[in-house]
Amino acid sequence: MLVGPRIPDDGFEVLVQAQREAEGRKRRGKEPAPVDATPEDKAQTNFTDPEAKIMKQSNKGFDYSYNAQAVVDGEDQIIVAAEVTNQANDKQQGVPMAQAALDNVQAAQIDRPKQADGTPVPIPNTADSGYFSEQAVEDLEKMGIDPYLATGRQKHHAATLPVAEGESTPTTSTKEKMQHKLRTATGKLLYAARKHIVEPVFGQIKSARGIRKFLLRGLKKVSAEWQLICLTHNLLKIWRRASAVAGS
Repeated sequence: MLVGPRIPDDGFEVLVQAQREAEGRKRRGKEPAPVDATPEDKAQTNFTDPEAKIMKQSNKGFDYSYNAQAVVDGEDQIIVAAEVTNQANDKQQGVPMAQAALDNVQAAQIDRPKQADGTPVPIPNTADSGYFSEQAVEDLEKMGIDPYLATGRQKHHAATLPVAEGESTPTTSTKEKMQHKLRTATGKLLYAARKHIVEPVFGQIKSARGIRKFLLRGLKKVSAEWQLICLTHNLLKIWRRASAVAGS
């Protein structure tokens, strides 16, 4: 006869293990493998929002999330393109985000500077290592984008590599060419600019404005919410810029 709630099997094993340790006895047989906190690939069901996917968080844990994307201009931190995906990996996002930015620039009737042959001057595009792939570099260059994509994470306190001189050899791989490109004086300058272009934008939205989670559910609604957040970010930037100009 059971009195009170039934102890589940794993709870019973915990009690047995505690008694074994108290008596100084060792467990018979092979020790169980340590518990792996990483969720399985198929563990993606969320009854609250089925379209959200498990993603790694900044606190090294996992949670159901969406991946917010933004393309930011280097002059006034204006968000030129904004999208949301439920894919944790960014490797497939660089090209569609660049295309969305180009479409918005064209829709705004912003003229791009032309080269001597009449083609638009390639637009520098910096992104972290999550966006790098050989295919992404190739596709971005075909679109008239000048990519500067990190090929790997740089360790903290690692020695700074010397500035690369000249051009990379034609026989090197796309990854090696990009590594060389990022080590040039121009590459170092452009990539370092990310610290005051795109990174502060997410900090302003999350910390200054306190927007750290989406209120809606479903990819379509979350995408609309993110674009509204980015719209209000741009309005604040325009208002502050106009106020600064008027006060000067």
